Amino acid sequence: MPHLLPDNPDPARKRLVIFVHGFGSSAECWSPLLKLFKEDPDIAGVFDLACYEYPTPWFNWRFLRRIPTLAEIAGGLANFLESAAIDRYNEVILVGHSQGGLVIQRYLVDKLSRGKVEDLYRLRLVVLIATPNLGSTLLSTTRKLFSLFFSNPQERTLRVFDTQITEVRSTITERVVGARGETAVDWPIPVQCVYGMEDGVVVEASARGPFEDDTVLRVPGDHFSVIRPAGRNDARYTALREALLEPCGHRCVYEIDLYDIRITIEPIPGGRLFEFPHAGRTIHVQTDNFARIDRTVKFSRKNRCNELYLLRYGTRNDGYIIPHPSHKNEASSQDQQVYEDYGTSFTFGFHPRLSESFGLLVEVYKGFEEGHRDIHFHLAPSGKKVYFKTVRLSIDLSAYLKAGWTVSDEPKLYHHLLDEGHSQLCNQRRFGQPVTARPADQGDVWTWELTNLRGGVIDAVWDLARPGGD
Repeated sequence: MPHLLPDNPDPARKRLVIFVHGFGSSAECWSPLLKLFKEDPDIAGVFDLACYEYPTPWFNWRFLRRIPTLAEIAGGLANFLESAAIDRYNEVILVGHSQGGLVIQRYLVDKLSRGKVEDLYRLRLVVLIATPNLGSTLLSTTRKLFSLFFSNPQERTLRVFDTQITEVRSTITERVVGARGETAVDWPIPVQCVYGMEDGVVVEASARGPFEDDTVLRVPGDHFSVIRPAGRNDARYTALREALLEPCGHRCVYEIDLYDIRITIEPIPGGRLFEFPHAGRTIHVQTDNFARIDRTVKFSRKNRCNELYLLRYGTRNDGYIIPHPSHKNEASSQDQQVYEDYGTSFTFGFHPRLSESFGLLVEVYKGFEEGHRDIHFHLAPSGKKVYFKTVRLSIDLSAYLKAGWTVSDEPKLYHHLLDEGHSQLCNQRRFGQPVTARPADQGDVWTWELTNLRGGVIDAVWDLARPGGD
C-alpha cells in the first residue's frame, strides 16, 4: 500500500513526524495541515513529515478480499517504522486522527506485550486527535444494523465497550501513562490528546479516555475540521504546532530545556598543601590544580515530573570539594552524610519547578592532575528518564595557557547512549567518535552542544604539557 514519505529525508539532522489517518479515510485528510507545516520554518526546519496509510473501506464488495483488523494495521505500522527509510531517524513522533490513534495505541501495546520496549526508545511523543478511546456512539444502531450484512472488524473497535479496545486502554493506562520508569514491560511516553469542542462523533470523555487533564487540548472544530485549520493563525493549527514543538511531558520523565555544564581549571604552580576544617577535623590536600564545575538545569514549562532530581559530583585521589547549591538541599540524610564523612562527594536534591533553573557549583581541589584529565557525567539521575532539549558543556583551560602550558591533546567530548550506572567500569569506557566542538573566539575554551538527548553518559578527555616540557 502507498505511504507518503518525506520529500527530502534528512534523518541525520531532523526528527520525523508520522501521521496516521482514521476510519474510512486516507492520507489525503492530512493535506491541509501538512501544507501549513511545510510552510512553517519552525516546523519544517526540525521535522520531516510522513504518512502511514492503510486500507479502511466502509464495506467489502470483493469476495476474495477482506478488511484488515486493527491488530493487522498496527502490525503494518510497525513494519513501516522499521523500514529502511524510517528506521534511520533517531526521534519519531506519532500523530493519529480518530481510529488512527487506536492504531498507534495498539502498536504500543503489541511492543510492550512482546517485551520489545527497545523499539520504543526513539518515540518522543504520541498525539491523539479526536480518538475514540471509549468508543463512539454516533449512529451506533445504524452501524450495528449494517454489520449484520457487512462485517467490518474496524467498525467494531469503534463501539463503546469493545473488549479489544478495553484491553488496549487498560495496558496503555498501566504501562505507558502510569509507567514509573523504563523497564522490560513499562515505557513512559508523553501522550497529548486533542479534541474538537464541536465534535459529535467523539465526545470529550471518549477523547480524553485514560489520559490526564493537563495533557488534553480543547480546540474549535468538529471531528473532521479539527485537522483542517484554515491558516497558521487558526487555533487548531497553533495547538497542534505547539504540541510538536513543546511536548506535554510525562509524570515520570523530566523535561529539561538546558543542562549547562561549565568547567574551569587552573594550575597551582609548584603545588600547594591545603588544610580544610571539615566536620570537626582537618582534611589535608596536596594539589597542583583547582577547578570550578558549575552545572545548571533549567526545566521546561511543560515538565510534569515533580520527583526529586539529583545532581551529584565526586572527586578522587584524596581530593576535596566545596559545594554551593542554588537552593535548599532536599537530598536524603544518607546522601548528605556522605559529604560530611569524606568531603569528596556531594549530592544536591531538589524538586523541579516549571521554567526555573537549579544549579550546583563545586570547587574542586586535586581533581585533574596529570593522568586524570578527564570528567564524565551520568545524564539521567538515579536511572530516571530525562529528555534534554540541549546539553551544553564547556571546558576553560585559559589559566593553563596563560601560565605557559600547552594543550598536548585537545579536549574531546563523547556521548554514550548506554548508561550502566557509576562504577569502576566508567574508567574503561570505549569512546568511539567524538562530538564536534563548537567554534570559539579564542582557542582556550572548548564548547559543545548536544540536542534532543534521552540521558546516557558524556565523557570529556584532554591533556596538557608543562611549561618547557618539564
